Amino acid sequence: MRVLQSTAATAYAARKTGREGIALVIVLGMLSLLVIIGVGFAISSRTERLAAKSYADSVRGKQMLQAAIARTLSDVDAYMNTFNLIYPDFEFLPSTGVTNAYGMISDEATNYFPDSAQVSLQSENQKVEWIELQNNDNDLVGRYAYLIYNHSGMIDVNAVFPHVDRDQGESLFELDVNQLPEFGGNASQFSDNMSASWTRFESFPELNVIAINSGMVQKAENLFIYSRFPPDRNAIDGGYADKIDLAGDTTTLEGRQTEIVQGFTDCNIPNPDIVFLNLLDYVDDDFIPQDLNTFCTEPVPMINEMWVTSRIVKANSTTPGFYTYTHTISLNVELWHPFPSTVDAEAPDLPDVEFAIAGGTPLPIANFLTPLLPPLGASPGTVAGNTINADGDNFYIVTYTWELSNDSTINVPPTAIITYNVQLGPYEITVDGQPADRVETFPVVQLQFPINGQYSDPRGVACVDPRLNYDPLQWSMLAGSSITPGAINSLSTGGEGVSSMYVRNQPLDNNNPPGQVGELGFLSVGEPWRTIALYETPVSGVNPVIDYFRIGNAGGTVRGKINPNTPLEDVLSCAFFAAPIETSPGAGGPTLIWDKANDWASAIIDKVWSGASVIPVTNLSEIGRFDQNTFKGLVGDPNATDAEIESIIRTSYPFLGLRQNLFTAVIAAQVFSESGEPISENKALVVFWRDPVADPNDPNHHPALVRFFKGLVE
Repeated sequence: MRVLQSTAATAYAARKTGREGIALVIVLGMLSLLVIIGVGFAISSRTERLAAKSYADSVRGKQMLQAAIARTLSDVDAYMNTFNLIYPDFEFLPSTGVTNAYGMISDEATNYFPDSAQVSLQSENQKVEWIELQNNDNDLVGRYAYLIYNHSGMIDVNAVFPHVDRDQGESLFELDVNQLPEFGGNASQFSDNMSASWTRFESFPELNVIAINSGMVQKAENLFIYSRFPPDRNAIDGGYADKIDLAGDTTTLEGRQTEIVQGFTDCNIPNPDIVFLNLLDYVDDDFIPQDLNTFCTEPVPMINEMWVTSRIVKANSTTPGFYTYTHTISLNVELWHPFPSTVDAEAPDLPDVEFAIAGGTPLPIANFLTPLLPPLGASPGTVAGNTINADGDNFYIVTYTWELSNDSTINVPPTAIITYNVQLGPYEITVDGQPADRVETFPVVQLQFPINGQYSDPRGVACVDPRLNYDPLQWSMLAGSSITPGAINSLSTGGEGVSSMYVRNQPLDNNNPPGQVGELGFLSVGEPWRTIALYETPVSGVNPVIDYFRIGNAGGTVRGKINPNTPLEDVLSCAFFAAPIETSPGAGGPTLIWDKANDWASAIIDKVWSGASVIPVTNLSEIGRFDQNTFKGLVGDPNATDAEIESIIRTSYPFLGLRQNLFTAVIAAQVFSESGEPISENKALVVFWRDPVADPNDPNHHPALVRFFKGLVE
């Protein structure tokens, strides 16, 4: 029995031990599972903590990059304000800080810079330094660095296609870039592709990759893909004063008379009140001057020159002891219509003229002369022949004749020449029954009356400038060969030189042809052959009307203009290339060739960049600050007239704009740990624009905007 009990007990004990082993295994398994879960949780927690930290660092890095971009824009603004620059004086601007920031420029970034700048890019890259940022406890929290390239003087390729023929400068599509080395004379293929496929380029590398060999024969050196030009104000260095609008008919302009006259005054234009009346005549559609007693001008034949010839023929009278004297007087009046054929000329009504003795006859023969020289009143005139064309200008000569006879007992020797003073009376041109030109008083003319039957040498008077014929002081006596029938008066000199005239006879905002502010250069200022000056004339400085006036809403923000401060000669040449050299808008004629456009650009660039410091163009009128002889050389014609010189300025300045500073910047930003170690770095490439004109509410701040942003990956 004991044996059996012992065996049973042993079996029970064995079963018990087995159960306890399973429990141990289970416990150990559970403990292992808990360990695994705990370790996994710990690993997960650590991973998530590290991920969270990494994300936080990433966010801090991105925020630091955003701050760095803002700081970069601010630094550029501060730099240009410090040196009072409206145009950057640098090609590259590296950040200046405490330690060198080697390796700023990656291979990817180099694609955003022209090939011509690559050598300088690597050199300037070595100068970049970190600018440190600290918190209120002076702990280093981050730093940034940048390298900036100046694109301000390039042409926006997205804004000048499709090209149209050069005209009066009303469209930026008139800018002819065909001569740029990028196109090699074949810009038409590029233009076709632009219209059909590309539409626009969003980045500089895109332009160089897509357009090369598809219209561009080399990578872009003068082109960029963005520009922004708010309206230029009068005096960019003076603030935000809006330009004065010249659009509209005479009623509209009269409503703005006060501000227009003030603008003329500010532009140093003589006689601004009368110049305003002249402006009304320029744009109205009639042929009647606002005031006949001023230099107001309409496109009608103007009284220009008068001369008299006479003779006395002596014959025996049928009455014994008497002699018959027949006196023939011929008065010639020259009317000049110095206006282009594009302006319709109204045919004038030929006036009467008075011809009166002014005294001075030798008394012994007074009785003889009295019947021959009474005051001669109105006499019908006859046009002598057809219109005479001289130098492309129209002259009309109207001849008046008187023939008087007298029997006298006085025997005057046939060789006698009698001198007498004659007063020419008022003379008035009318158009459709209304006065269009008038001279009230002429100088007294000293005439010779030969008794030998021959006509006397012509004696007369001429006006130095027919627009000023109302003023007796502008008339002078002439004799003999000084009188020039059918040609410009020998007295017509002074001012900017004798030139054709033009009167639009339609509002400046009319599109046939489109008006330009530069047309103010046709308005007389009341001095002989002096008009509103768009360039440095021999007698005056520039009248900066293109800085003070606009036409309609022509001053909105646009793209595609050229900054006249650009040092790139080919770029600036595009503004002048193919400009019409014409006497009036739409008159036709030659255009400025590329070599001469280069000369214009070179002259401006030399003035801005050739000195020890940059002297920027601050107002568009400064492109005219060269003397007349210089401009004649730039036109390529020593005989170029004032109107022809100004036609290039008038049709080119609309392509120029001052209000753009444009940059590409590579920017790096780093975030630092509490221990002072860099823990995050981000890089970006940014294209940004800056306004050279200060914020009207903050003269120390210039508006800016980021146009393009791209993160750079090492």
